Amino acid sequence: MTVLLVRHGRSTSNTAHTLAGRSEGVDLDDRGREQADALVERIGSLPIRAIVRSPLLRCRRTVEPLAAALAL
Repeated sequence: MTVLLVRHGRSTSNTAHTLAGRSEGVDLDDRGREQADALVERIGSLPIRAIVRSPLLRCRRTVEPLAAALAL
């Protein structure tokens, strides 16, 4: 089994230079959404069978495009 670790896209906290930690409601910024969309292009052709993510908003938003493209 191969495990791919993917960090969330750039968030509003990153651009504000603040540490978000487990803060709720920290979303991706425009660049982060572009990065999330690009994830489909970068790894969408791999044989991915499952996606496991943190419950944090920025993490969910990062994998949403990939999950949709792979119907996961």
